[in-house]
Amino acid sequence: MKVSALRVLVMCSVLLWAACSGNGDAGDIADTLEARLSGAIEKGPFVLGSGVTLSPVDDAGNPTGQVFNTQTNNDRGEFALTIRYQGRAILEGNGFYYNEVTGGLSLAPIDLRAYASIANGGSQQAFINIITHLSFDRVKALLGAGGFSAAIEQAEQELRSALAIGPPQGLPIEGVGTSLSMQGGDTLDNAYLLAVSAVLAQAAKIRAGADDGIDAALQELINGISLNLAQAGTLEAATVELLHQAQIDLDTADVMAKLAARFARIGSDAPVPDIDRVLDQDFDTVVNANDNCPRTANPGQEDRDNDGIGDACDLCYDDTCSGHGQCDNSDGSCDCNDTYAGDACDQCAPGFAGYPDCSDDPCVPDPCNGHGQCNSDDGTCACNTGFTGEICNACEEGYIAYPHCVREQEFGVVWVTLPGGSFDMGCVEGDGKCLPAEEPVHSVTLDGFDIMAHEVTQVQYALLTDSRPSRHADCDQCPVDSVTWPEARGFCRMLGADLPSETQWAYAARRESADIYICGPSDSCLNTVAWWQGNADNSNPVGTLAATADGIFDLSGNVWEWALDCWHDTMDNAPADGTAWDLDACDENMRLLKGGAWDSNNNDIRVSKRRWGLANGAYLNTGFRCARETP
Repeated sequence: MKVSALRVLVMCSVLLWAACSGNGDAGDIADTLEARLSGAIEKGPFVLGSGVTLSPVDDAGNPTGQVFNTQTNNDRGEFALTIRYQGRAILEGNGFYYNEVTGGLSLAPIDLRAYASIANGGSQQAFINIITHLSFDRVKALLGAGGFSAAIEQAEQELRSALAIGPPQGLPIEGVGTSLSMQGGDTLDNAYLLAVSAVLAQAAKIRAGADDGIDAALQELINGISLNLAQAGTLEAATVELLHQAQIDLDTADVMAKLAARFARIGSDAPVPDIDRVLDQDFDTVVNANDNCPRTANPGQEDRDNDGIGDACDLCYDDTCSGHGQCDNSDGSCDCNDTYAGDACDQCAPGFAGYPDCSDDPCVPDPCNGHGQCNSDDGTCACNTGFTGEICNACEEGYIAYPHCVREQEFGVVWVTLPGGSFDMGCVEGDGKCLPAEEPVHSVTLDGFDIMAHEVTQVQYALLTDSRPSRHADCDQCPVDSVTWPEARGFCRMLGADLPSETQWAYAARRESADIYICGPSDSCLNTVAWWQGNADNSNPVGTLAATADGIFDLSGNVWEWALDCWHDTMDNAPADGTAWDLDACDENMRLLKGGAWDSNNNDIRVSKRRWGLANGAYLNTGFRCARETP
């Protein structure tokens, strides 16, 4: 009895060892032939070294405890496994994968599962993919109600219906999930697999909100879908809405281009399945590949101009370019022919006239200089008020300052004509404040000229320049200040004048008197003729104090005035004829200033006082007046 019992124990131990090792089977091992199983794991393709497990299961789909392991042998996700087993089994893959939406490898591994039936011996194929994973739990739930193949078929039909990926009427998908492969050629079945895979990846991207969270979001999403289907063969409303939005957002051309590039890198010569054969991204019952407007619903496929682009998304079907250009269907904009312009090419381009013929335009470029209306028939000009000349290039009588041509009366310039004469220029006898710059005294003889009775005011400057630079603002009749020497000269030239030379300025101040001050030998008279340190803390309106005998105001005080001359440290060799001194050869661009200002003391406001300023300096106490040849 003891020997017999021992024999039974040994035989049972041997059978148990065979069932638990990688070489056993679920039935009589002597009747089981060696099977050679090959396939691939694909979300996109899993990478080299990803784990593959085959676990035999019982009739209820539960693992028996027997396990066969292998790995993918390349970056195409392919694996091979030789086993001695026949019957139902779970295939499971775990690893990193290529994401066809992001165009890169995953940052974390995922698990995919499949139910498969292993035949007794021979070579067989089985693929683990997104379809097999999504239907996995539903297959197990259905096993008790029918056969293994029937459970898989029903689960995958329910999956297609629940996902609603593709046209509402469905697609004639024939193969089961384990027969589908992205690298299996461009068939409708394989295109459906890729479409589902891409939509799920897009949905995970939407849910994650960032690329570095997509892998976890994808695993959570596909596991959740599998469990939802297991319970009722349907999905939660929020998941359905997410998948709907993912289909809309998916860039199918980008997905297929990225996957094609990946195939080339991993040595796969398979064509990428065309997911536009599956997806209906405007949900109008026509798949993208057959839809003449795949992103805008148009179930009737209307195409009035027969250009292959449906009217629903054809921005150019009614010739929005008026027959004079090419319409860009992406945005409806017109690329007009050379002689046409306008959003709808319904105008003549610059240089052309007479729409719709649009021939050469005699008014381009504008012969009227912007100061008149050009007749497109002959190119003649009808000048605006204030302008004259065949091409409107001069001011009418009574108007000044071309190209502004303002009414002279409104502008308010008063010119004082000074006759020619002679005077002694420089520091006068008895002036104890003389400086070397004011000497030597020398005789000057000059021709007559006109000089402004007033310093140029802020309102006058603004009228011609559209500028108000003065830091003492809000005083239209105060002298303009903070004007550079080039700006002051440019203003005068618009009036057909120039800045006065130092000699002209001094002659205007000394023509009737050779005193130290413009009003006499003592500063006691200054308050009557000049705004200076003794009676002002800012500039004041021009012409409000007494004028010279010639009728010239504010020659002393109010603001320093730019002269035309360059600065020289003394008056040695100064011009004796009234002309400007070294007009175009200033050292360091130093220009002469005369007359003193509202902040000047009684030394600076002497007639002979000379100082300099940088030509590009805009000083708050400096302005100007103009002079000209007497007409």
